[in-house]
Amino acid sequence: MRIEKNKNQLLLAALAVGFFVGILYENFLAGKQGTVPELFQKNYLQKYLQIKVVTRKYLWYVVKERALVLGVCCMLGLMKWKRIAAFICLVLFGFFFGILSVSAVLQMGLGGLLFCVAGMFPHGFFYGMGFVVIFYHWYRYPNRKWDRMKSLFVIATFLVGILTEVYVNPWIMKWIIPIVLK
Repeated sequence: MRIEKNKNQLLLAALAVGFFVGILYENFLAGKQGTVPELFQKNYLQKYLQIKVVTRKYLWYVVKERALVLGVCCMLGLMKWKRIAAFICLVLFGFFFGILSVSAVLQMGLGGLLFCVAGMFPHGFFYGMGFVVIFYHWYRYPNRKWDRMKSLFVIATFLVGILTEVYVNPWIMKWIIPIVLK
């Protein structure tokens, strides 16, 4: 049992390693401006507050982007080396989140961390649940077989994630940006 528990913790370790490498990259290699300097500028955030989001166009944009990510994941799931694909994806997710969070903190202080959390809420929770099912299946393959319930769960979590990203998150961001800009 202990060996099984340790094997499952390797997935979390892969995410943590990617996050740590992203932090190191952003601090030491990205330069003074960071990797995403324009995203955290006050002018950019003030313009975001004034923009009226066209929900229908934004919905199709988000559907296209998330379908691309889910499609790439499905393609990686067809590979022979599913465990390696799970580790690579988790390291990359951690790496990008490390870069984003450190860049936000370096440019906005602790308000940048609040900005990042608000930017991923609530849709990040739903996407995360879908990815956990996918990556855990890859990691446990061939001991666990993919079935219809897993497919329905992943599709449902992505659909709820898309809907919350389009309809709830802009409202949260417009509420949190004035707090962060103070």
